[in-house]
This record gives sequence, C-alpha cells and structure tokens, in this order.
Amino acid sequence: MGTTLGKVSISIWADDAQWLLAILYMGADSKKAINEYQKIIEKFPNAKWEEWTLKNSPVVFISKQASAATVAQSQIALIYYQDLKKYNQAIEESQKLIDTFPNVVPNKGAFTYVVMSYHVIAKSYKALGDVKKTEETYQTIIDRFPNTKVAQIAQDRIKELKSQL
Repeated sequence: MGTTLGKVSISIWADDAQWLLAILYMGADSKKAINEYQKIIEKFPNAKWEEWTLKNSPVVFISKQASAATVAQSQIALIYYQDLKKYNQAIEESQKLIDTFPNVVPNKGAFTYVVMSYHVIAKSYKALGDVKKTEETYQTIIDRFPNTKVAQIAQDRIKELKSQL
C-alpha cells in the first residue's frame, strides 16, 4: 500500500507516521518536536489528513480543510511560545503561516490557523513587553476579519490591554 518514488516506496501513511512522531516528542523534547514538524512541512507540504489522524490526534485544532504542513507550522510557533518561551521565534514562525495565506477568508481553509498565528504573535509581543505591537496585532485581526467572532475577541483583548495600563 504505497507509491514508488524512484527506488523508494512511500506509504500513504508516511505523513501520519511523521505526525505521530512529532506528537511523541511534544512535552518531552521540544526541539525534536520542532524538527519532526519541520520534516512534515518539507516532505509532505500538501498532505491531507486521514480519518484516523483526525480522530486520534491530541492536537485539538486539526481541520480537514488544512494541510498537515499548515498544522505543523502552527505547532512549531506554539512550541516556541509556550514551551521554549522564545517569543521572537514564535513571532517569526507564526508570520510564516500568515504569509502563506494572504487571502484567507473566515471559516474556510487555513483560517483557524492564521487567526491562531495572530494570537501567538500578540501574546509573544505582550510577553516581550511591547504593548503597542500587541495592540497593533489585535487590530490587524479586526481589520482583516471585520464582523467576525475573532474580531470581537481581538477587540476585547485590546480593551483588556488598555485597562491594564
């Protein structure tokens, strides 16, 4: 059950196996998890999710509409933010995902991951003490996705920021 690429046989489950390997490293070795997620992006840029992975992955926000590479890029940014506390790298990795989908529309395709990336950027700027860039990032969500629930959440976050000053 697979495809032959030159002399190498590739299973239809190879991307899912790579995904599970990345998950196994989560929490135990963040740098290895990042490495495995990067392999997903490089080796399987257009891979779609198998039903088994959708049902069994501990990653909460997996969507049939997003590729494995999109979710992997999102996970890399989260690891830099949450686990490693490397906020500048979290911003950089999140921006890569945003740049990949300049025309994303609400509730379609990679929308959830783009919005999550903006939130990681905003939270990273906040952790770095840059309130102005935090507010600008939330304002970008409002400007890009007006009249959506995520715009309202961003507006609420701006109000929280201003009340803390």
